Amino acid sequence: MRRAIPVLGRGDELWQICVAGLFLGAGHGLAFAAFGTLVVDAVDAGQTGMATGVNTIARTAGGAVGAQAAAVLVAGGGHATAFTVFAVVAAVALALTFALPSPGARGRAVRGNPPRATPPARQKPRPRRGVRAAGER
Repeated sequence: MRRAIPVLGRGDELWQICVAGLFLGAGHGLAFAAFGTLVVDAVDAGQTGMATGVNTIARTAGGAVGAQAAAVLVAGGGHATAFTVFAVVAAVALALTFALPSPGARGRAVRGNPPRATPPARQKPRPRRGVRAAGER
């Protein structure tokens, strides 16, 4: 690990921390929006509230544990060690996302419905009571 530190830099320059924070903020913004959509698409309509609640709790707990793990890594090995460890964790997480099936295909297969090539035809809306359609008397 001693050889990686000169390559990565000491990590105590302000610009290095700002660049890392920029990538971290962009990644969180993109991931949190995608997680919510993924959770809603993966469950039935009646379970959406419960699934989004579990997602929020997991995100909050993961943020708390991740912040403490980062503090331990920075205190024990410095910024370079912490960034290296979390880069490996991010790479593993990225590899796992590509290994999982898409949520839409999995949801249809679980419910026993075959995947559809085209969306279902829209039904003609019913006229409201007391309102006549064009040309009616």
